[in-house]
Amino acid sequence: MVFSVPKSITREEAQRAIYLDFECNKDQSPSFAGTIIDDKYQATLLEDVFKPAATSKNFLQQDLSEFAQKILKLAQTEDRVVVAWSKHELGFLIEPTPEIEPLYRDANKLVLKFFRDRRKSTIKKLNNQINKVKTEGLWRNNKVGLKDLLQLDYVNYEYPKHLKSFSPGKALREMRKQLIKKDGNYKKIAPGVKRAFSKMISYNEHDCRGMIHMIDYVFSRNPADPEIGYWTLV
Repeated sequence: MVFSVPKSITREEAQRAIYLDFECNKDQSPSFAGTIIDDKYQATLLEDVFKPAATSKNFLQQDLSEFAQKILKLAQTEDRVVVAWSKHELGFLIEPTPEIEPLYRDANKLVLKFFRDRRKSTIKKLNNQINKVKTEGLWRNNKVGLKDLLQLDYVNYEYPKHLKSFSPGKALREMRKQLIKKDGNYKKIAPGVKRAFSKMISYNEHDCRGMIHMIDYVFSRNPADPEIGYWTLV
């Protein structure tokens, strides 16, 4: 599906944005959503099977349609944009809330354009590292990702070492299996599965906060446009 979303963001929009990141298993709808609004992180579980976990951790539990409607209403009534890393999240939001498309911003496009234009040697180095991993027979995404950028020394983001190779999808699968097996009794879930689930939440929050950090990093290196008087990523 081809999406038509605005290709720029102002610094004011970025500061007031709804930052969003989904976690899901391959070829499935999202199971978990993390959002940051005005620096406050909120976790929402999107599958009924996770209700016991949501209750135990005092998280929200909604289906995807309810969640999307809530985000759309908040964006419209408070004049906010919705920012995620790539258009992947938009693919899930667009069916229940097609009106969200013009309010959506792709942080990946905005940030990577700056790096390709102004940090070409960094992009070349990261691409070489990706190719090396692949030639060694190890799996990884073909593209430079958010975590690759966050781990650059000069962007000054403290990304936890224990999350670098963490699999949020595996944590979701194991929690789902255990909740089904234990008839929804969260107290009977294995401690290791609970720890992995907590790690998944931390992983998601770092994705959200990492987006904010990278957008702010790029803005800090771009002078305000003297014609319009504000910063814009294009």
